[in-house]
This record gives sequence, C-alpha cells and structure tokens, in this order.
Amino acid sequence: MIAKLGFSWSVIGVLVLLVGVACTSSGEPDPNNQYPDLSNTSWQLHSLDGSSPIDGSMTTLLFENETLSGTSGCNSYGGRFNQPGDDDLVIEELAYTEMACLDPDGIMEQEQRFLEILSAATGYVVSEGQLSIYADSGFLLFNPAE
Repeated sequence: MIAKLGFSWSVIGVLVLLVGVACTSSGEPDPNNQYPDLSNTSWQLHSLDGSSPIDGSMTTLLFENETLSGTSGCNSYGGRFNQPGDDDLVIEELAYTEMACLDPDGIMEQEQRFLEILSAATGYVVSEGQLSIYADSGFLLFNPAE
C-alpha cells in the first residue's frame, strides 16, 4: 500500500511540474528577462540616439533564427546576428540596397546613421516592452512592430 501511495504522489508531482512548465512556456516573452532570445521578434524604430525618426519614415527590424532584415527608411537590409552572452548582440554581414530617396527630407542621413549604429552593435536590453540596441557610437530604441 505504501509503495502504491508513493508512486501516486510521484505521478502527481510530475503532472504538476508539467502543467507548471506548460503555463510558463506559452511562447510569450518573459517580462522579467531583459536579455531574451531575439529570434522571431519584429520591431519598429522609436528613436535614434534619443531623437524621433523623421515623420513619414518607417524603419523596421525583424529577427528570424540567426538572420535579421528590415527596412531602413529608404532601403532594405539584411544580415546575420548572434547573442553570445547575456546582453551581447553581434551583427555580421550587414548588406543593404543602395537606392536614393529624396523624401522625406533627411531620410538618407537618418538611414546612414541607423545602419552605422546597427552594424556596430555590441549589446541590447529589452525593458518595458522596448528593445534598446547600443553601440559605442550610439543607440537605437524600438517598439514591438504592429
């Protein structure tokens, strides 16, 4: 009788553990984790070095597996990324199209600055739902893409 009771409690314990894991593994990011895996997330630029993007411009960033892509205001870009440590972010092989855009005014300068910071990224943090990417030369702040 004792062996059966012990087995039953073991089974119940395993089931409780599995239910707990299932409830915490919903695919939603953990709001307490400031350095989540960025794979399969998408973002829209909120500020560049603390300044709002030019009105009428759209700068996006999509992380998929080990690649990233997006629009930089005028052109499209893509490359590879990895996250070797807690807050480390390394962007490699960044390539982009080279169209010239005249509108809105200043878009090419903004795009150049964005790509400069992104390609030199050294780290990141996610706080209050926003992604910050930083480099020695500046920082980018993103909101989740809509």
